[in-house]
Amino acid sequence: MKTFVYRDFRCLLRVVFSCVVGTVLYFLRTVAPMRNKNASCAVRSIRRRRFCAIGLLILGAVGITGACGPTEPNLPLPTSDLCPLAGECEQTECSATIEKPCKRYKIELQGDPTNNVDTRRKYRNKFDSACYMSAGVNSTFNCLFRKVEGKGQACERAQLVAEVFGAAAYATGYKCLEVPGTNKENYTLQVGPDPVHVVHIDLIDAPLQHPLIEVDAVPTIAVNGPYRNLPEPQKVGPGEVYSKQQRELILQANRNGHGDNKIHSDLAGFVYPCDKTNPSKMCTEPLVLKDGPADDPDAAQVHHVARANDPRCCAWGTNSNANAAVISFKLNRYLWYRYPTAAEVLQINNVPPYPL
Repeated sequence: MKTFVYRDFRCLLRVVFSCVVGTVLYFLRTVAPMRNKNASCAVRSIRRRRFCAIGLLILGAVGITGACGPTEPNLPLPTSDLCPLAGECEQTECSATIEKPCKRYKIELQGDPTNNVDTRRKYRNKFDSACYMSAGVNSTFNCLFRKVEGKGQACERAQLVAEVFGAAAYATGYKCLEVPGTNKENYTLQVGPDPVHVVHIDLIDAPLQHPLIEVDAVPTIAVNGPYRNLPEPQKVGPGEVYSKQQRELILQANRNGHGDNKIHSDLAGFVYPCDKTNPSKMCTEPLVLKDGPADDPDAAQVHHVARANDPRCCAWGTNSNANAAVISFKLNRYLWYRYPTAAEVLQINNVPPYPL
């Protein structure tokens, strides 16, 4: 869903660097030795050193390939490049490779948020996207964190649970302690004057987030995008990217669905903040998109409606065609790590299905 725009500059720097290194090596290995009065010594010097020069030049070529080679446009960008267009960036910093299995730290909650929506909303309002309903028949509500220590992480949030629930607040001033012999997978936090009063923080396989988009802490809206009638790829699963063939099929279906043979945005008219320095400034998604170049703000891109990464950087949205939408590069960058809103999903669901 994304193109590594920042690699283009890296590529240019690497090419310039390699050219400079090549020129210096040529001078040192060829011109300088020839200045020796003893020509035969110079020839021997060249022969002895040519293998080193060739090796270094090959290394430079490999470096250029690494910086300038083809990149998969569906891989996530670093956070610094993800949110330059609007407001403050999301705190998520997902790696290019989605973790499978995805390990996260679970905190103990009070009450029954799985079955009590009001309790669930309390945790969602305080801990935001760390808390969610899992997928499956026996769906459960959990709050999971990427780290134990740190602002907004498991230990800090665990200390607030009682207060958030509405019970007597936990005692403060205690630190999370690793349970001996658990290899940093299990911790306890003392929450009262008696050392036996502890809550547990445990590293678990994070359950898959519920596929329905939440509205007010309740999984509600199924994603049913306009490409749902297109043939599905052989492999469909959470966190999978759209292949080149899928993207081409989706974009062609979009063109075929309009009389002007142009690519239209499935979120045309969608309004969103688009200026980091002026959060009040709003942009509107255009109707007609461009074929490229890939980093043009109005270039067409295939977007995961339920994001490939959930807000905790675990696999979530699938590469099903029903989960696809065509939007601009600029809007795609804005939406990438933001949880889908009801307005976004309903607008996409309302686009008539494109013909095969």
